[in-house]
Amino acid sequence: MVDARLFVSVFAYSFGKAHYPNVDRAIAAELEKGESSLVPAFRTVHRLRRSFDVTFAPECSTLIGKARNVMSGKFLSSGIPLWVSIDDDVDASADALHIGINGTYHVVDGWAAHDAGSRIIIGGMKTRTNDKYNIGLTGVDPLDGGDVAIKTGELMPITYGGAALTFIPYKCLARMVNHHGGTAFDEGGVGCPGLFKEEIVERCWIGEDVMFCRRARAAGVPLYGFIHPGIVHAGIPSISSPNNMVLNWRAGEDCCDKRDAALAENARLREALTRFDQLVEAAQTSHAADGYTDADVQVGKFQDELPALLVLAATDQPKKQG
Repeated sequence: MVDARLFVSVFAYSFGKAHYPNVDRAIAAELEKGESSLVPAFRTVHRLRRSFDVTFAPECSTLIGKARNVMSGKFLSSGIPLWVSIDDDVDASADALHIGINGTYHVVDGWAAHDAGSRIIIGGMKTRTNDKYNIGLTGVDPLDGGDVAIKTGELMPITYGGAALTFIPYKCLARMVNHHGGTAFDEGGVGCPGLFKEEIVERCWIGEDVMFCRRARAAGVPLYGFIHPGIVHAGIPSISSPNNMVLNWRAGEDCCDKRDAALAENARLREALTRFDQLVEAAQTSHAADGYTDADVQVGKFQDELPALLVLAATDQPKKQG
């Protein structure tokens, strides 16, 4: 059996900005909604609370690299055996969560316990191009059909992965901190490591999650990943304009003639957003044998719409009646 207490974090910077200065009260109210919460990660937390004792720690900093490092320090200071780290736009089913949690434990004679042989597990997700996963299989060139080797629900050795849903044992993180020279800075009286610090390597910007994976491998900590139809990542990766768009306007230039077209486009996007939500719900609740359903395929067809849809969803909220 596993230790019943989890350290669970949610990185919810957009929620925090929207509800400042009453962030704590807003988070507590949203968590009370359980499955009815509008925040995907809070629904995920609700599912964890059904099966485990949970120590919950939200983080709303817009500096995601620093936020993950601060949360690393809080987790280490807690002494709790396992950290489940969730980005605010990740909706994970109970089945998917149990794969990640159980996979971090080393099992001997039916008894599961964290030890030096523990491993870090990353929940893989389809990228927004819907043609590959955000994890790199060990020994498989992703440009050479590497995704073909991925099987639903099976743990696979990986070299890197996105940090939107991670399962990190205490001993794994402590081993990494010791290997990389201890904690790097203090925040709120807690010593925090720099394991999620971004770097520029050979003129390439390496994100905090990939750098974390590099540092884990350097410390000899195994990395495994898995995919599951019950993991839905509602967000989008960092993107740039596909055509490196630059706009130039003349002073006082009137664009009101475009207003009607913009209103019509917003109406179309609202309709598409409603349809997208319906498809995500269908994909989330389906348990097809091959792990993917027609609803998943249709969700992928919205890939070009998503940036505009998500901006609309974030800004087009009902206004309070005064």
